[in-house]
Amino acid sequence: KKFYNVFIIPSIGRKSLPKAIESALNTDEDAGVVVVFDGIKKFPPEIFAPPNDRVIYLKKAKAGWASGARNFGLDYIKQSIDTTFISFLDDDDRVLSKFGRVIKKTFHYKYDMILHSCRIGKNKIVPKNPKGKGITRGDVTIAMSIKLDKLKETGGKFVAQPAEDFIFIKSLIKAGWSY
Repeated sequence: KKFYNVFIIPSIGRKSLPKAIESALNTDEDAGVVVVFDGIKKFPPEIFAPPNDRVIYLKKAKAGWASGARNFGLDYIKQSIDTTFISFLDDDDRVLSKFGRVIKKTFHYKYDMILHSCRIGKNKIVPKNPKGKGITRGDVTIAMSIKLDKLKETGGKFVAQPAEDFIFIKSLIKAGWSY
């Protein structure tokens, strides 16, 4: 099946996972989800969402940071799924239902990657950059969407350390992405 957007959701089996999956699927009828269980012993875990042909469950045997699960999901998608975009979502987060419309109307034509704004605290929105250029460590979140063909062209992997999202984006810039 072809998807317009596939969400990678790394999980350690939290009870919040079904809601994260549901929110991703509700963004668009052409959205898919790849859940990567990271090092869990019981597979499948009891908190699985109901079976759905738009959801693929994978098991990464060796536990590690979520970065390893994201890379595992990226490798799977590159080899096995026909999609235009990849989005990242944690298993304890949700995405708004209008997300799919936003991607189809603007993202597809203008951008290779979008860092999604997140409201944190009172009236603080990130990512932010008062000068309007570049990214700042601590002002990005894992909530991002990337064109798969662009990612295949330039590579990019997550590393298991603090600020993995920032380091991932910086690696893409080093590989030739402009900002």
